Amino acid sequence: MLFAALKDDLLGYYRRRIILFFVIFVFIACILFARLFILQVIQYEQLSVDANRNRIKTKEIIAERGFIYDSKMNLLVSNTPSYDLVLNKEDIRRGDDVIGMLQKVQKVVDFDMEKVLKDLKDRRISSILISRGLNLSDIAYFEEYSDNFACLSVELHSVRKYADGLSFSHILGYVSEATPYDIEKNKEIYKRGSYIGTIGVEHQYENELRGSSGSMEIERDARGRIVNILQVDPATAGNDIILTIDAELQQYVAESMENKKGAVVVLDIEDNSLLTLYSAPSYDLNMFTPYLNEIEWVKIHRDKKNPLINRPIEGQYSPGSVYKVAMALAGYEEKAVTPETTYKCLGTFYLNSYFSYRCWKREGHGKVNMQEALAQSCDIYFYNLGLSLDIDRMEYYSKILSLGELTGIDLPNEKTGIYPSRKWKKSSKGDIWYPGDTVNTSIGQGYMTATPLQIGVMMSGVFNGGHIYKPRILKGIIDKKTGEYIEKDAELKHQIYVSKEIQDNIMAGLIDAVYKRGGTSGRARIREMKIGGKTGTAQVVSAKITEKYEKDEIPDEYKDHAWFTGVFPARDPKYVIVVLAENSGGGGASAAPIGGKVIKKMLDMGYITPDKN
Repeated sequence: MLFAALKDDLLGYYRRRIILFFVIFVFIACILFARLFILQVIQYEQLSVDANRNRIKTKEIIAERGFIYDSKMNLLVSNTPSYDLVLNKEDIRRGDDVIGMLQKVQKVVDFDMEKVLKDLKDRRISSILISRGLNLSDIAYFEEYSDNFACLSVELHSVRKYADGLSFSHILGYVSEATPYDIEKNKEIYKRGSYIGTIGVEHQYENELRGSSGSMEIERDARGRIVNILQVDPATAGNDIILTIDAELQQYVAESMENKKGAVVVLDIEDNSLLTLYSAPSYDLNMFTPYLNEIEWVKIHRDKKNPLINRPIEGQYSPGSVYKVAMALAGYEEKAVTPETTYKCLGTFYLNSYFSYRCWKREGHGKVNMQEALAQSCDIYFYNLGLSLDIDRMEYYSKILSLGELTGIDLPNEKTGIYPSRKWKKSSKGDIWYPGDTVNTSIGQGYMTATPLQIGVMMSGVFNGGHIYKPRILKGIIDKKTGEYIEKDAELKHQIYVSKEIQDNIMAGLIDAVYKRGGTSGRARIREMKIGGKTGTAQVVSAKITEKYEKDEIPDEYKDHAWFTGVFPARDPKYVIVVLAENSGGGGASAAPIGGKVIKKMLDMGYITPDKN
């Protein structure tokens, strides 16, 4: 009986255990079935989408930027491959030590850790550019240890390649990463990591050069490797652009300005298209390819020679005696003088018996007419002419010639310079205009400043009959889709009638300045052809400061700026040149020889022909 009772108890115990296990099994099975039902039926569509999202990825295909050519179709800017390290945030797995991984990466390539960590927290950013321009050993390292860097990938992009980054830096400009402001302004076009033209032609014609991005749908395996390309929407490359600049002439000018500070501009007076626009010192655009590191940027930014300034359009200098050409035009147009009108120069000009103004030639020029005054750059002649015209009429003609306002060149950051007037002085100085102000302005001194390009536009306006065109650097565009070439037309800004007689009268003085004894521009002359020229000297500091030094001991920063402007050939003007040499002393000694060399180079290149006699 005892064993029978024990047996029943054991059977009951095991039966209850079996029932308990069965209940637990059924309960678990129900949970699993319910979960399976949810996954397979209720959440099927959503999970299917999520699975495909992990398996199928859409990648942006970045468009190639358009090429840039000179006027003779020499390639100035193209593209070259760059292998870049990219962090894809959607590939970060749960539990990944991203910071630890990035610290390992930093031992191989240099990058801004703080910026990357900031981008990691930004939900709007899906991929982060870690480093550009990986070398072969870097690429091999990340490929070999790819399992340790699951969320990183080496991607092939393109960066700009400059044929001569030193001679063309201020014209072409460069591209850099889009700023938050750029992105906010054009959200559909740019995102973090996008590149955009920053200055120069790259900025001015960004919309033409940029192109349109495409996309590629790829299928990946569990390790993130591409196994199939499902769909491709190709990118459209940017349009090519052709400049008016002549690369050979630009490079020659760059050599001529080596170790100097200043600017050279050459304009075709028919439409103010630019053959040369050079700023010295320059900087090498290839430093920005594939990227410019912070140390190099700080170095170039703090350079006391200011290589980043585009002097032809941003440098604002007192024009000095080159402004006398505009004064001559105003005098003739207003009939304030004739070619026969003379003024006597004794070296000092007295205004109202109270104020005295010197001529640069202390002993004076004697009695001079306009032709002689231009040739010898007599200040006192133009003091008298200025007072005869008055500042209002001087301002009228100067503004027509684009002084004191933007010329309208198709490059960013152009400066206006200052053309002083009654209104300007009242608003900026809180004072009235005095006759002495007119005297100073009449020789391009006082408050007046101008850019080298403005002087070029002034000269072309005088010698093309009074057509003041906006200077341009774009010759035309090649549409990448159609292959069509679209030429840019010249754009007229102002117009005034300048008779052939007035042009010839002014030209006579400029020819004598180059070829006649006592002329100030003799060092610009070339044997094969007559040119017209005018030099100028712009004081940097007052004479009281420089008088303390011997002539050969004046510090460079105190030396005058030197100007030369020329028009050629004199028989039938076609081109204008402007040379500005900073801290070089008199224009005749330093700027004029550079101008003569460039004109001779253009003669050798066939732009102009020698005189017949």
